[in-house]
Order: sequence, then structure tokens, then C-alpha cells
Amino acid sequence: MVGLLNRFPLVRTADFDRLRSTLATLFQDSTFEIAGDRERATCINYCPLQSTGILYGGFGGAISASFGEMQFFVHGVTLQGTGEQLTNGKATSANVGGLLSPRARLRLKFDSGFETIALKIEADALAAKLGAIIGTPPTTPLSIDVDPDFRHPAAQRLHRLLGFLVGQLSSSHQTIPLTALVEIEQGLMTSFLIGNRHNYSHLLDGRTASAAPWQVKRVEEYIEANWDQPITIEMLAAVTGASGRSLFHAFRQSRGYSPMVFLRQVRLSHAWWMLNCKGARMSVTDVAYACGFGNLGHFARYFRTKFGEAPSAMLSRAKHPT
Repeated sequence: MVGLLNRFPLVRTADFDRLRSTLATLFQDSTFEIAGDRERATCINYCPLQSTGILYGGFGGAISASFGEMQFFVHGVTLQGTGEQLTNGKATSANVGGLLSPRARLRLKFDSGFETIALKIEADALAAKLGAIIGTPPTTPLSIDVDPDFRHPAAQRLHRLLGFLVGQLSSSHQTIPLTALVEIEQGLMTSFLIGNRHNYSHLLDGRTASAAPWQVKRVEEYIEANWDQPITIEMLAAVTGASGRSLFHAFRQSRGYSPMVFLRQVRLSHAWWMLNCKGARMSVTDVAYACGFGNLGHFARYFRTKFGEAPSAMLSRAKHPT
């Protein structure tokens, strides 16, 4: 896994004291016991985003950690090695991944050679996302169940999104446009909330009333006016006064698709116009990024499905009209 997030180095050291200090800074009021081969370096890379951050860790020593009060959640995905997590005294395997939460008594142990990718989510940002989805600010702190179910479809979606984002951020040849980056971050937080059981899961699982037709129309108008900007659940909730769940439900009831599918169709239409301009100077990548698509493969597939032609073929015809 060498090279993951290497553009964002935090520490690379075989000095256990330096490593201990770096980890304590990153994870606030926590303590770390480290043992093992001092000739084998530990590599930690960290990319901060708006409300989240992504960490890669490849550890040269065996680590036992006790975590203090945190203001964030951490969703870890194990790439290699074995470990164990104890949350409030309950042991769970860390061989697939782990979950760290505020206000929980946490211990984590793993052997030398352990590698992980971890998503760090600010607790305040996650609470705001939850409030936008359910339509009311949470009245008590979010409390996640101890043992995550990585088989949940939303958890699997989170892992796919995380893997894609890590791949893009690790590449020196790829730049994710801000619009796509903000929306990927939204997808990560939403998938985290849906894919884990917590004290608000019943509000996410239960039935919800649909938003009014005028609110659906207002979302469409807002998207059409702001298609080239990041679109989040919080924004849609703010402009309509409805919860994210009720808006998504109303869209599916009245339109047969979600607001994000509508957003994608609007962006594809703008991409068609850009690619179809005679003498167009932009590349397919330029157009995809300008229209908020961070995944070029997905952009090409969506475009062909909607217009029956690859974006590269349309651009070539526009540049070289017969």
C-alpha cells in the first residue's frame, strides 16, 4: 500500500517518541504505548478536507492506544494486519475495520505491520448533517453502536467512496474539483449515518411525510440556478424548510428519482452544450470537472447513457466539423 496519500505526509519515523507525540496531537487527549522493531518506520499521511479528514497509517511497531475525549468520529478500514478494539469494555475485531466515537471509553491494539485507512468526521459537522436529513437539530449527542456492520449497503458505499477518494488524492495526476470534493464528503457523512446504528437510526429508518409540490419545484429551481456549485442536503433543506428525507421521498414519489439524480441530469445537459460548441477548446476532463464530476469514468458512462454517444466522440466532431 506504499504511496497512499503520500502527497499529504504527516510523519515517517522509526522514532517511537516522535510517533507517540504525533499521534497524541492528532487524536487529542490520548495515550499510546508502542513497541517493536525500531528499524521499521511508521508512515502516517493525513489529508484534511472541509469537515472530514482521511488518514493512511502503516505502522512499524505494535501499538496499544487509549483514547480520551474526542470531538470527532473515526471510521477505519483495515488494509493489512490484525488488531482488537475495546469500546466501553466490549471487544470487537479490528481486522476489517473499527469505529472510534466521542464520549466512549476506547482502547485499540494492533500488531506491527498494521495498515489502515481512516475517515475522521468532525462531530459538529456530522450533527448538522443529521439535522438536515431528519429536519430538526439533534437534541442529544449522537451515540454510535459499538460494533459496526460493514455488510450494510451504506457502509459498503462509504468504503467505495473512500477508496475512490483515496485513489484520486494519492495520484499526482488527478485533481478533484471542489464541487465534486464537497459532494463526495457529503456522501461519506451520509453513508456513515445510514450505515451505522445509533440513537437516531429510528428517525432515518421510519416513514416520513413527503415535502409539498412547491418544495420539490423550489429544489429544482435552486439546482438549475446553482448547478456549477456544490449542492448539499443542508442547502436543499435551508431553501425549502423541509427535511432532506422528506425532499428525497417527495422526489421519488412525484418524479421517480432523487434530487441528486436531477442535479446529475442538469449537469450532463450543460456538459453536452460545452462539448458541442463548434471550435471547443476544452478537453473532456475540463468539461467533466467544470460540471462537477470528479469521476471521469462515471461521467463518460452517464453521458453515453443520456445522449447515446461518448463525450470524446462529441467533442471530436465539434472540433472537426465536416
